Amino acid sequence: MSKLEAILSQEVEAEIQALLQEAEAKAEAVKREAEEKAKALLQARERALEAQYRAALRRAESAGELLVATARTQARGEVLEEVRRRVREALEALPQKPEWPEVVRKLALEALEALPKAQNREELLKSLPERLARLGERGHVGVWVPEGQGLRLLAARPPLSVETIPYGGVVGRAYREGRPVYVPDVRRDPDYIAPPDHKALAELALPLRERGEVVAVLNLERDRPFPEELQEGLKRFAQAVSLQLSRLADEEERRLVAELSLALQSASRLEEAAAKALALLVRALGLEAGAFWEVRGARMVNLAAHGVEEPALRKVLEEGLPYGVGLAWRVYETRSPLFTARYAEEDRTVPALKALDWRTFAALPVPTPGAPRARRIFVVGQRAERLWRRSEVDLLLLACRTLGLGLERLTEKARHEAVNRIFLELLEKPPEELYQGLKKRGYDIGLSTVYLNLHVLREHGLIYEFKDPKGATRYDGYNEPHVHLVCTSCGKVEDLLLKNLPELDVNPAMQAAAERTGWALEGFRLEFRGKCPNCQR
Repeated sequence: MSKLEAILSQEVEAEIQALLQEAEAKAEAVKREAEEKAKALLQARERALEAQYRAALRRAESAGELLVATARTQARGEVLEEVRRRVREALEALPQKPEWPEVVRKLALEALEALPKAQNREELLKSLPERLARLGERGHVGVWVPEGQGLRLLAARPPLSVETIPYGGVVGRAYREGRPVYVPDVRRDPDYIAPPDHKALAELALPLRERGEVVAVLNLERDRPFPEELQEGLKRFAQAVSLQLSRLADEEERRLVAELSLALQSASRLEEAAAKALALLVRALGLEAGAFWEVRGARMVNLAAHGVEEPALRKVLEEGLPYGVGLAWRVYETRSPLFTARYAEEDRTVPALKALDWRTFAALPVPTPGAPRARRIFVVGQRAERLWRRSEVDLLLLACRTLGLGLERLTEKARHEAVNRIFLELLEKPPEELYQGLKKRGYDIGLSTVYLNLHVLREHGLIYEFKDPKGATRYDGYNEPHVHLVCTSCGKVEDLLLKNLPELDVNPAMQAAAERTGWALEGFRLEFRGKCPNCQR
């Protein structure tokens, strides 16, 4: 080998080594890049799975809470049913006792008859004076219910000219203390309130309970004392009525929650669901109006309202509640429901409501599953003052939990639909540009979430993936037949609908291709390549 050949050979060898080193370096770089991409994809998938897990856990927890509440209601009903059974047995045994007079046996039979008949609490309470009057009980029988600063006469036989009394007197004592009060001689009782059109000697006041809470007082007065056995019979009658009131409250709660669930399932938008819930609960509780608020920054905006007619209140709904104005903000901050019958005495009231002399008011947080603080507040009320019964409070709390689950379902649905619409608008851009477009529109999502959603849409056949002339991955979401116009210079992709290109008919070509190849063709992708108008300048 000549010296020249040796030099050339060395140079060739050196060049080969340099090329090998460069190739190895490039291969190592490609390997590292691939590993990094794989790692990033793995991390993105792990984050997505973790997010899905947390969301599923929140849904499970919320569903669990609802099931627990339902189970409690059912358990309470089972307990009441057992108590009713025992009372019924005791009542059935009363008429068999020969030492008790006929009137007591009639009372027991009347109580047994009353148990299954009434359809609602007011109907049951109003029927009591007539039921006892039919037993031949002489004197006065009245039913009093709490209202505002005293007790209101709901029903009486014979009628009384007095409609309201303070919480004093024998009736007020039975209500406050929650026990039967018997006065054999009312002339010696300083608390006795004598009606102007009725004279009596003895008075027996019996509290009527609903789920353990006194909701009314059955008051009997006559011109002679009540024998011990008659007192006992009337107490048993009051027990039977109390059990019936509790049963009616349970039935009303179950019925209302079922109606609320159906209303939420039928709603397609958040505002529609809020409006249906408001109308249902305002009507069920016999209230005047209600509103549904959502916190957005430093202001509450109104999602729905029911029964609000005054121009001043309509203006409040339109403008929203600035931070700190209204008891709804207090509920938001404290995360606790608020019930009051003296709205004007509360702080942070809405001036328009206060000016209209609203008194009864309730505001409750509507919990969002998995969120530490409820951003939606449910508000109901009326002008007239009324006391909130425990059953009403329990009903509203259960309704708000049910409402929270339904609204979150609609919120998630709306969020997905909105993101998917934007996806379809931005599909012509690469995923990175799509991600930036979403960020600019205020959607706080990660790039991995974009890739994950694109993958899901592609897997379900809603979009398809293709490469542009520069090798970048693109997506298409048009369902209507079309072709792509692809710029070979800038990579721009436009869609051209086939209905706007009547000269092109691909059906014969697809049919011919299927016949010649044996393929069962389902669609096509057609590209026209060239330069866009901007690149031609």
